[in-house]
Amino acid sequence: MSEPEPSPKSVFRKVYDGLSSFGLTIVILILMLLVTWKGTLAQVHVGLFQAQKKYFDSFFFTEDLFGIPVPVPGGYLLMGLLFLNLFLGGMLRMRRTKATAGILVIHVGIAFLLVAGFVKFHHSTEGSIKFHAGQQRQEFMSYHEWEFVIAAPEGDGRWREYVVPGDRFLNLPPSESLTFTHPDLPFEARLSEVARNSTVRPEATGGRTSQPVVGGFWLQRLPLDKEAERNLVGAYVDVVPRDGAPVKGLLWGVQREPFPAEIGGTTYAFDLRKKRHALDFAVRLDRFKKTDHPGTESPKDFRSWVTKIEDGVEQQVEISMNEPLRHKGYILFQTAWDRPDAASNGEYYSVLAVVRNPSDQWPLYSCIIIAAGLLLHFMRKLGRYAKAQASQAAPTAGATS
Repeated sequence: MSEPEPSPKSVFRKVYDGLSSFGLTIVILILMLLVTWKGTLAQVHVGLFQAQKKYFDSFFFTEDLFGIPVPVPGGYLLMGLLFLNLFLGGMLRMRRTKATAGILVIHVGIAFLLVAGFVKFHHSTEGSIKFHAGQQRQEFMSYHEWEFVIAAPEGDGRWREYVVPGDRFLNLPPSESLTFTHPDLPFEARLSEVARNSTVRPEATGGRTSQPVVGGFWLQRLPLDKEAERNLVGAYVDVVPRDGAPVKGLLWGVQREPFPAEIGGTTYAFDLRKKRHALDFAVRLDRFKKTDHPGTESPKDFRSWVTKIEDGVEQQVEISMNEPLRHKGYILFQTAWDRPDAASNGEYYSVLAVVRNPSDQWPLYSCIIIAAGLLLHFMRKLGRYAKAQASQAAPTAGATS
């Protein structure tokens, strides 16, 4: 009597087996090694920020193989697949016994670490605060994000801002423009010739081709800097009122004052600036100290004494590179300093890096979970080994007596 043939696996079961297989784990780890290698080498040529965007923050990127562009899985996709593989194969599929309890806890800790990275990638913001003694801040400036701002006066010295995020205009080709309108504004603003890195040149400077001249200056495009924080966005703005002649202006990322344009008897301000994020509390710089190495101007140590102000309550805090201020998911730590100038009344500027990361402590919790799993697993192994040694020694002891 012949045995019945096993029924073929369903498509769902085949997919499940593939995603939870140890073979997929090996492939993912090899690809992650290659992506890390390529991304590390690319930092030399394009800088850390651009390499991170291309190799680690992407689903796919392309690499030339004998002149043919080949799609390669990016770090984001590989980390997602690793989490899925770990969850299906290392947690759901694993046998749940006393012998595998420690291994299961370790897998939970690793999965939690991947979740922490996902939350940070999608929900964290980074920037900096630059101020001198006596100044108070309740917002910080982004490192890489830009915005186009139109400010309209509302009386009593107050201004209403209309903000256009940078992802709407930074990737525009030179031949295209972005037009912004709002029902409350009696004009439309058109951004053109947007450059992700630029400088402003006097009209007499050679090299200008078709760029317009505004107030004796024109905007020159520059290659992207390896240090992404140094890139200065520039653009031309055309303010076209519903009634009246258009006004043309030049905007640059480090201009001291916004470009003013009078429309209908009201002066509006136009600006390109780094995106600003609000803090949930205020910080006032009380004192900044920089200590140099003897006989040099190279800083040995620099730190800030600040006052954190929240709901009328003040708290004095000392901040250094190794001693940050952590509060409400924000981390403020000393990252740089700047020389005094006329605006700072001879005081050094303190530069604090600010990170808002909801999953700030999650990697620590993940490591604790992983350590607990390792301890549980090794203790069980040690117990079994001790029991085996005791059982081997028992007959020998009886024979001797």
